[in-house]
Amino acid sequence: MEQQWQYVNRETFQNYSIKPIQTVVEADSALSGGLRDECKIYYCGANAYIRSAEVLGGKINAEGRIHFRVLYAQGDMKKILPMEVDADFSQYIMMPTDNDEYTQTSISVKCSVLQTRAHVQNGRIQLRAILQLNGYVRAMQNISCVSILPEANHIQCLTETIDSQRICGEGEVQSMLKDEVDLSDLLQVQDTLLADAHAVVEDIRTTSANSVCVTGSVMIDAYHTSAMPQRPLIVSHHKIPYEQEISFSGKSSSIISAQTSVRDIAVVSTDSKDEMSEKHMRCEVLLHTHVKAVEEERYAVLKDAYPVSEQIFTSSSQQVNYTQEFIEEEIAESGRLTVNLSANAPRIRQALLTFLNPILVRKRKTGSKLLTDGTMQIFVIYLTDSDDIPVTAEVELPFSAAFSSKAVPDDHISLSVSEASVQSITSERMEIKYLLHMHAEGEHNYSAATLTSIEAAANSSLEQKHNGIILRYVQQNETLWDIGKQFRIPTEIIQNENNLKENQVLCGEALVICGISQSQHHT
Repeated sequence: MEQQWQYVNRETFQNYSIKPIQTVVEADSALSGGLRDECKIYYCGANAYIRSAEVLGGKINAEGRIHFRVLYAQGDMKKILPMEVDADFSQYIMMPTDNDEYTQTSISVKCSVLQTRAHVQNGRIQLRAILQLNGYVRAMQNISCVSILPEANHIQCLTETIDSQRICGEGEVQSMLKDEVDLSDLLQVQDTLLADAHAVVEDIRTTSANSVCVTGSVMIDAYHTSAMPQRPLIVSHHKIPYEQEISFSGKSSSIISAQTSVRDIAVVSTDSKDEMSEKHMRCEVLLHTHVKAVEEERYAVLKDAYPVSEQIFTSSSQQVNYTQEFIEEEIAESGRLTVNLSANAPRIRQALLTFLNPILVRKRKTGSKLLTDGTMQIFVIYLTDSDDIPVTAEVELPFSAAFSSKAVPDDHISLSVSEASVQSITSERMEIKYLLHMHAEGEHNYSAATLTSIEAAANSSLEQKHNGIILRYVQQNETLWDIGKQFRIPTEIIQNENNLKENQVLCGEALVICGISQSQHHT
């Protein structure tokens, strides 16, 4: 049989999810006061990130860093002090696949903080955090696919047009953003304790063939001590612009996405030289930005083929995965929660500060909305009627949020909070307002059967076609292509002879099949 096809290489892949695992990270730091001084912890929180992930001996070695933030008092219970402690961690994760047919793998590991705890022991603050790690391994392989030549007139081809995307370039950069902001004299700031920050990408523009400029804003929540009699602790919200120039390893394209995350932040307040403001706050924010360039491809894949001549061949196929769309989204929605104190908790005179940590429990899709349910870990620092020493209430409340997003539950979804504020409603109840940020990262994939080989049959000579006619009834789940392949007749002929306006047939429908051989009467 004369060869009427050629082979092209296609890249296929398989994504394997990393089963979520939990790990404990511990750290400690010495207290500055005496061993016998009374010490009280008001708040302990942390953020963590993965610095690197690589395969070692069939396992994934993920290395990261956690940053603890603590508010405490020692000796003088009215004087709130900050403490910040960094700790490195390493965690081995079992590879979700041992398939050695794949020639290349890429690894994505994410981590989130589920819980933080702090206590004092022997003049030191002992810190403990529970982290959850998950992600996926993307295994890639080049396979050889069949492509029918245009002059193959005696072969019926079933093709499918694939619109896909692939990553053609990536880059990342870590930089320190430094800025100063004025603190209103109405706040009567005495000292700045610590801060949280969240970065948002607002614009991406191409600056050269292999570089882009990412601009956005860093939203800072700064916590201070204040000289106001009824508000010894206050929070201020600030927005600082940033700009990052990033080079690609690969090539740029018209589709570029970027994500910027805050890895660390340091703040300090000093007396201002500006007569319009008593103090200003210096900020140093460690930013990490990752960009990804994606190019679109469109091509036809050969799903199946059969001859309509007097020759036959055998074929084999394989499912090939294609990425239809890469997802990178950042969406924010406002939220509100009501905190009711327990019966034995001290009553509220003045709510001061609140710290929130959203824990995602469930994701689901309804129409264009991504619905998220979770548990909000809440720390509230407030004053009581008894004295001016602050107390802390720690509670967990369920929350739900809906985001208009392309993301689906299988994508990696992370949540964070900014601009949280608390206000007392009654002596037993407080209202918390916040901005909930949802970051989605993933890819929407499609699988198509693709012919990978065609070989001439051992006996490639068929008996001559005759003018046989049969009445053929369509079976369940059978298509016009299946019937044409069975009798080696073009589907267009069956469609024309039966006056079919479309190429779809119904189960039980009778079709007249003409021009079959004698042996095919019994097929």
